[in-house]
Amino acid sequence: MTRDKALAVARALDNIDGFESMMDSIEAAVRDAEDFCMISPEFKDKLGNLMVNELQRLQKVLEDM
Repeated sequence: MTRDKALAVARALDNIDGFESMMDSIEAAVRDAEDFCMISPEFKDKLGNLMVNELQRLQKVLEDM
């Protein structure tokens, strides 16, 4: 593996890790907002699907390397 390829893989892994951390933060905020009935179930479902799709896209980028 070349140095450039290793750097690209490391960046892809870092992107996945960072996105997963952001997902955890968003999910915690949604749970907190649910306690105050500030989040609709439709919004929660759409947001969840959006985050899962983006995580899968990031994982696919890594797989394609």
